[in-house]
Amino acid sequence: MHHGFRSFSYILNEAMNQLNLEIRPHVSLYTKEELHKIEMKCLQLHYWYGFGYVMTQSAHIEFHKTYGYTGFTDDDLNSFLYGYCDWDYEHGSMFGE
Repeated sequence: MHHGFRSFSYILNEAMNQLNLEIRPHVSLYTKEELHKIEMKCLQLHYWYGFGYVMTQSAHIEFHKTYGYTGFTDDDLNSFLYGYCDWDYEHGSMFGE
């Protein structure tokens, strides 16, 4: 899964900021209540930003090799999806390996 124009790390950082929680070195350092709040806020933000694009693992790796993990544009992603890869328009996904 490619997270579209907002990476998973961006969404997680935004969730943590909105919840006024610091990022801790290990997940076990959060209470069950904090983990639940983080989970719910991340889901809310995923709905807000959209879930992303289904790709094979190799296509996802190739996209990030080509465009990096930040700073890519809508045109970069569209070019990759519709030009570089074998896109399955009917099912909205990359053909599998």
